[in-house]
Amino acid sequence: MRRIIEWFVFLVLLATVNGMMAADAGIAAVLADLVKEKKIVGAQFAFGSGNDEPKAGVTGTDSPATGQQVREDTLFCIGSCSKPLASAMTFRLIQSGRLELTDAVDRWLPEFSNPKLSSGKSAARPPNLSELLSHRAGIYSQRNRLTPEQVNLIRDFTQTLDQSVSGISHQPLLGPPGRQYAYSGAGYVVLGGIIERAGSGALEDQLQMLLCQPLKMNNTTWFPNRRQNRAAAGGVILNRQLKPNPQTPHLTGARPKFPLVGGSLYSTAIDLSKFCQMILGRGTLGKTRVMNEQTWRQWVSKPFSQNYGYGWQLIQNPSGGIVGLSHGGSLASSRALIRVNLETKRYCVAVYTLTTASEVKSPQSAGNQIARAAVVTVGAAK
Repeated sequence: MRRIIEWFVFLVLLATVNGMMAADAGIAAVLADLVKEKKIVGAQFAFGSGNDEPKAGVTGTDSPATGQQVREDTLFCIGSCSKPLASAMTFRLIQSGRLELTDAVDRWLPEFSNPKLSSGKSAARPPNLSELLSHRAGIYSQRNRLTPEQVNLIRDFTQTLDQSVSGISHQPLLGPPGRQYAYSGAGYVVLGGIIERAGSGALEDQLQMLLCQPLKMNNTTWFPNRRQNRAAAGGVILNRQLKPNPQTPHLTGARPKFPLVGGSLYSTAIDLSKFCQMILGRGTLGKTRVMNEQTWRQWVSKPFSQNYGYGWQLIQNPSGGIVGLSHGGSLASSRALIRVNLETKRYCVAVYTLTTASEVKSPQSAGNQIARAAVVTVGAAK
């Protein structure tokens, strides 16, 4: 009987290992095939579990113009995958007592003391930090039709963060703070303004101090032009030729000044794997504790009825328990995906550039193929 049980356990372990190996090969193979099919220009990936060394790789080139191979330290714009990192910075400041989730925005940004609704009437109150993080502040959403001024406030990389925050404060709210969910890049710009004031330093400096230095994320920045690393760019068709997309942040000016807080971070798959390992370590990476247990629990919690929490898309089981976290990113022709399974303790990261600025939605689009591979790699939620 004992030999039968041991043999059964061996078969289960063998099946598990084989399944993991197949999953691990999946994301690499998918990305390589997409490069061959000329759907993407280049990519990095990383996956793993806990504090184990991540399995990582690269494929393709860093730009349609250069033809240089992607390297492990090539910087990719991660789009809205910036939001979980900005949220983590915020919770670090909450942990230190500099911020509270109930803080009204005007505590730090007086220009929001009397926000207006689209009707012209004053809102009953300014939004608070919890609402900013979870897209319930009422600040305008890029998923709606925007005015040219609203677009400029979140896409002009020659302006300063203060200038953008000031401009956003004069835009009418979509509705009373807290009432509705409206995914808002502008809201995360306002969050960046609060981080600067609460942390008493430039946002880039706060990023390095609060996250990058403790996690040894040496290749993460809002300003790749200030680094020696090459930065990747996707493609766009201009005059019937494939060119680097000029809307990619580092290509929009000689020295951009504006950090699009929730949308223009540059990083690498290996750096983001360290961030994921910290999540699976419940705020700890190796011997370095970034968040205490209480802060971590609050960070990955569900503050409202929606499935978007504090900078994360929440993956839930049928009983409502949070079993995973994910986020996608899209800016110009740059794309990113982070997926973390809190049950299997596995994560998958992919950063890549498209050969065009957008994709036709279909099961075989690059984004959908990569998303499916990531689910297989980390394991589906149960």
